[in-house]
Amino acid sequence: MLVILYVSAFLFRPSSRQERVESQSVIQGINVDDVFGIDLNKNYQLKKVNSVWIIQKDGDEEGNRSFPADQERVQQFFSILSTFKQGRLISTNPGDLSSYNLDEEVTSLILNLKNEQEESVLMIRLGVVVGANSATYMQFVPKTDVFQVKDSINRFLEPDYPFWADLRLYPERYSINEIARYTISSYTDDKIDQTITLEKQDKKWINLNQDDKKIDTVLAEKYILDIFSLSGRDVSKFALPQDARLVNVKGELSSGSIVLFDLYYFADSYFAKTTGGQDSIVFTLGKEQADMISNVSSEYFVAAEKAADGERDPALEKDAFISEN
Repeated sequence: MLVILYVSAFLFRPSSRQERVESQSVIQGINVDDVFGIDLNKNYQLKKVNSVWIIQKDGDEEGNRSFPADQERVQQFFSILSTFKQGRLISTNPGDLSSYNLDEEVTSLILNLKNEQEESVLMIRLGVVVGANSATYMQFVPKTDVFQVKDSINRFLEPDYPFWADLRLYPERYSINEIARYTISSYTDDKIDQTITLEKQDKKWINLNQDDKKIDTVLAEKYILDIFSLSGRDVSKFALPQDARLVNVKGELSSGSIVLFDLYYFADSYFAKTTGGQDSIVFTLGKEQADMISNVSSEYFVAAEKAADGERDPALEKDAFISEN
């Protein structure tokens, strides 16, 4: 009798192997440091080049139109993927995949991780069913097994490339110590009407266009960091007429390299366009961001001059749109 009970309990208890399979990470056995490509079955893919993730459009094998990816978002993606469980096995030979939305011709989502040789190390297909019996299903390509997963990584697989992009004008995280000089030139009808050049000397910033040269170093450095953290929406295909240019900002780094961008006002909108290099990137900017750039030659440095003499005027700082972010 005891033997029968023991055998019955053994036969009808949940399979420990099945539990292990359901709780197994999808990327188990894959070292994310060995992943150099993320293909999402769209018109772009993410690639790791010299330890930095970039976005590369299809047909751009030379990388001439590559775009910097948001490094933190990519790391967040891998962190969530490492906890993504493969779930419960539903079918080993489903036949019609449309009921799981895993039909690759319809609505399935693809994730393909590649190694440095651009060989696939993991490819999964996800199907999302909405409604009363909503669920997310998954296949390991090219296998036919269908799993029902509890978690979801869909938000990483569905968006277009701006979701992954680092939409700052200058994604490099410049240290203030790297910037040795910057010049702000304002334009009227594409002709320069005023130029201000600031240069760092003995750890203090001076204005080379003033006789006394005194400015507030704290405000000068804050302005520089605000410039190098500008962000917006990428609209690089948008053509900007040259006579719509308002301001050019030129930053010179201690390494000798130069970073440039122009501020434009056109069609009741503000744009920033990086210059130099193989391609320019065009961003939309908010009015406050644009005012912070274009007003710098007047109110900003009036405030800075007074501050250098210990007479900082809060009203002028506010008018100069000094960002507190």
